[in-house]
Amino acid sequence: VGAWTDFTGRTTHYDPDGSFLAQRIGGAVVYGGYLTHWWGPGWISALSLSDNARPFPQVGISRINTSAFRTPLLSWLGPWQANFFLGYLDDDRIDKDTAFGSLRLSINPLPGLELVAMRSVEFCGEGHECKPLDAAFHLHNDDQSTNSTNDEATLEVKYTDVYGSLTVSPYFQMMNEDTGPFTHSYTSYLGGFSLAGPWRDRGA
Repeated sequence: VGAWTDFTGRTTHYDPDGSFLAQRIGGAVVYGGYLTHWWGPGWISALSLSDNARPFPQVGISRINTSAFRTPLLSWLGPWQANFFLGYLDDDRIDKDTAFGSLRLSINPLPGLELVAMRSVEFCGEGHECKPLDAAFHLHNDDQSTNSTNDEATLEVKYTDVYGSLTVSPYFQMMNEDTGPFTHSYTSYLGGFSLAGPWRDRGA
C-alpha cells in the first residue's frame, strides 16, 4: 500500500496496486483487489493484458492447480487452467464507469504444448447501454449484428522442449478486435521464441 503526489505536492493519491484478498473455496481461489495479469506467451509484451498499465479493482476466480480431468472424455486436454474476473476501470477516462470482464482458458494436450483462448469485453460505461448478459454472449459485432461493447479475443500457442542443456520455447499469439469467429475489425500478431541454458561448465 502506498501513495504518490503530483509535481506540485498539492494532491496525494492512494495507491493500492498489488493489494488483494483471496480465499480458497474447494479447488478454486476467489480474489478481489488490484491485480495485474500477464496473459500472453511473450516475454516483452502481451497483446491482451500485461503489466504496462496500472491495475484496476476487480473480483475473480481461478483454479488452485492445473491438474487434468479424470474422465476419459476430457482427460486428453491434459493439465488445464481457467481464470475469470470482472473489474471496474477507475481513474479519469473518456467513458466513465466502464466495466471490464475477461475469461482465459489454457490446456496442455501434449507434453510441452500449451494452447490458450481468451476473451475480454468492455461494457456499460457513460453513454452506452449497460447489458452485461448481452455483452457476455453477443459474440458477433459487425454491420448486421452490432454490439455496444468493445471486445477482444486471443489465441495462443506455445511449445517448450529441452535439447541437451538448452530449453527452447517458440510461441505465437493473435488477437482479434471486436470479434466474431470470422468477422472482426483487425487482427494483431505476436511471435517469437526464448532460448535458455547454462553457460560453460559452471552453469552461469
